[in-house]
Amino acid sequence: MKIILLLSLTALSFSTFAQRGQNVYFLKNDGREVKIRDSADFIRIIREPDEGKPFYELVEYYHNNELKRTGETSNISPLKLEGRVLSYAKNGQVVSDLTYSKGLIQGEAKMFYNNGKLKEIRKYESDPTEPLKRIFKILQIADSLGNTFLDGNGNGFVNQSLANGDYRKGEYVNGKKNGFWEEYNSKSKIKNEDLYDHGEFISGKFTTDDEETGTYTIKEKLPQFKGGVKRFYVFLSNNLKYPSDSKKNKEQGQVVLKFIVEKDGTLSDIKVLRGISSSLDDEAIRVLQLSPKWEPGIQNGRAARTSFTVPITFRLQ
Repeated sequence: MKIILLLSLTALSFSTFAQRGQNVYFLKNDGREVKIRDSADFIRIIREPDEGKPFYELVEYYHNNELKRTGETSNISPLKLEGRVLSYAKNGQVVSDLTYSKGLIQGEAKMFYNNGKLKEIRKYESDPTEPLKRIFKILQIADSLGNTFLDGNGNGFVNQSLANGDYRKGEYVNGKKNGFWEEYNSKSKIKNEDLYDHGEFISGKFTTDDEETGTYTIKEKLPQFKGGVKRFYVFLSNNLKYPSDSKKNKEQGQVVLKFIVEKDGTLSDIKVLRGISSSLDDEAIRVLQLSPKWEPGIQNGRAARTSFTVPITFRLQ
């Protein structure tokens, strides 16, 4: 009886908004669109705005018909989130409560554990030197039992241990890490000891469970094509070939690819996140497969296997 009621309510919800018009997408967790619902990790529905409202309504569902995310967007693809956006765990608990403007997080952001307890509160602001870049302060950190470590304004000492063996210890001052910090990751089996000055990373040391040690002055760094973005676009322009059938059909636009930059700089697991046509999608993948090694990403001073996304533009002259 419970299942029948749930299905009937879902059907009612879909039919109620049918007159507004809606787009339905079947998506994988990495953002790729698939054609078959059973192959998807979640379903995204974007409904036309109500009369007098400027934004589309966004609703996402898990396969069990439980909500995954709700909010609004000013653009269909890619999304440009607006206003309050709530994300949910599969058990129905809210796991994040965020506010957006033109696709950028702003103001106070709250994250929660799957049991509903507060996990973290951040305050987002724009970077004065780069207005589109978000910077944030940590206002509060708590454990899954409800114990808090900071005073609500970003001051205090965190001494947090997790069930999997991870832990972190250190001080926050005005929402920024300060002084000596110690963190352990049970998956990588690495302990990091880092020094901060009011949020600015100074230096660090790592120690593995096998007693390998090393020091570093770069905490994190994204992968990049050797020579930077300009050299990457030179590489693309020198190697891209416009498929003849795409020219004939006047196909153009952006193919968005997602891939892994391995620790040695090679590229792997290239996938189309958003495509145009099979010919243009295949050409974008072909060219990226020709890429020389990249400079790998850095995590805690060491080369790290990193996920990366790039758009490749096809434009007819």
